[in-house]
Order: sequence, then structure tokens, then C-alpha cells
Amino acid sequence: MKKNRIVLWVITAVAVGVMCGKAWARLDLGVEAYNDGRFKDAMDIFIPLAILDDDQARRYLDLIFEKGVKAYAQGDDQTALLIFPKLSKYGKKDAETYLTKMAEKGVSACKKGRYDIALTLLSHFAAEGDAVSQYWLGRMHEDGTGVEKDPLKASAWYKKAGEKGHPDAQFRVAEMLRHGKGVKKNEIMALSLYKLADRQGHSEAPVALGEMYETGTGTPKDPALAYMMYKKAYDRGNAEGAFHLGSLYRRGLGVRADQDIAATLTRKGEELIRHPKQKSTHEEKP
Repeated sequence: MKKNRIVLWVITAVAVGVMCGKAWARLDLGVEAYNDGRFKDAMDIFIPLAILDDDQARRYLDLIFEKGVKAYAQGDDQTALLIFPKLSKYGKKDAETYLTKMAEKGVSACKKGRYDIALTLLSHFAAEGDAVSQYWLGRMHEDGTGVEKDPLKASAWYKKAGEKGHPDAQFRVAEMLRHGKGVKKNEIMALSLYKLADRQGHSEAPVALGEMYETGTGTPKDPALAYMMYKKAYDRGNAEGAFHLGSLYRRGLGVRADQDIAATLTRKGEELIRHPKQKSTHEEKP
């Protein structure tokens, strides 16, 4: 019995030694990759070891994180995007914070016309499923800013963002579908998407809905509903809503004709152009 216990102990010791030897060998490979600047390979080695409570692996992951911070500060987005996503998935919260900053940087770069930076960052975060990045990447493809104009790609990114509830994306793809801008015209689908954007408070969507109800585009004519939509847009601070309301009063369409009210609404619309009541939900053009 004692002999069996000794044999078991020896076998266990050998197995542990083999495992430790393999771990040390893996750690050495990670250190080599780190020293060569192959941070992705290094992280692939260090992260499993760190999960197993290897302190040295954890220290090297901290060093790689610092490399990412330095790259971010120097504007080396490629290196930062190589490092932070893996460390974020590993559970490093500071890496997630930097990823949020980089996503915001992509949008800011797009608005400022720095399209090379914007394309790198927006493409990464759009592929990761970030709705805001998907919307702005769609804008770049629609407008041909920093990339070649491609309405189909724009529409595809808008749809992805819209499915996540992004109201501006819903509005933009609705515009494309309503007018057949680079995509097959589909007024019924456009109407549905305008409604989704409207429910989230988009100030331009009710104008588009009012126009469709007024003209019977994709839906039966309904001047009363057109009036309600234009009024909603006006209440949200949209000048076009005021102008359309004034037009309805001028023509007596859906409401009793009243030239005084029509004139007042026209003046209100002009005032809203000069002094916007509130910022539109719709983003500024990149």
C-alpha cells in the first residue's frame, strides 16, 4: 500500500513538472513575442496563463496595456486597436475605457473632415457592432467623404445601425428608399422607417411623414394626419414643420383656411432658421 502511494506521488510530481515546464516554455515564447513587438502573439500566450494566476504573465499584460496607452497618445490607432480589444475581452476595464474614447474619436474625426483617421476607427467599431460608428460610416459612403460614393454600402450600414434603434440611421435609409437614391425605391418601407425614427423624437422624420400623408406617397392621402405630423415637427423645433403647417392653413387642406395663421407660421419658421429652438436629432453632415 505504501509502495503504491509512493508510485502515485512520483507520477503526480512528474505530471506537474511537465505541466510547469510547458507553462514556462509558453511564458518564454510570450516574452520573446513581447520583445519583438508582436503584441498580439504575446497576448495570445499571456492571457491564458494570467487566467491561471500566473503573476509574470499578468505583469507582461500590464506592460502591453501601457504600450497601448502610449500608442493611443501618439495617434497610432492601429497599434492601439491591436491591443485594447483583446485586453478588454480579457476583462481589463481600463482597456474598455480607451476603446470608448477611440470610438468617440472616430466620430469626431469624421465631423472634422479627418477622414483617414475616421475610416480606420469607424470601420473597426462598425464591424464590432457599434451603431453610432455604423451610422457615420454609412454617411461617409453616402456622401463620398474619405471613400468612394457607394449608396449600397451606405444603406447596408444604415440598416445595421437602424436595427439597433439608431434614429438618424433609420431616417437616412428611409430617405434613400423613399427617393430611390442609389437603392431600389420602396415607399412603404420608407414610411415604416420614418415612423421608427419619429417615435424616438427625430425632428425631421415627422416632416417626411407629413409629406407622404399629404401627397399619398406609400400610403393613402390623409391631410389630417399630415397636419398632425407637421405640427409634431414644429413642436420639436423644426422650421420645415412650421412652413408646411403654414401651407396647409393657406390652402385650407386638413384645416380651415386662415391666412393670418399661415403668415404667422411662416414667420415662426423663419425665426427657427435664425434661432433654432433646439438641436435636431439628426447629426451634422460630416
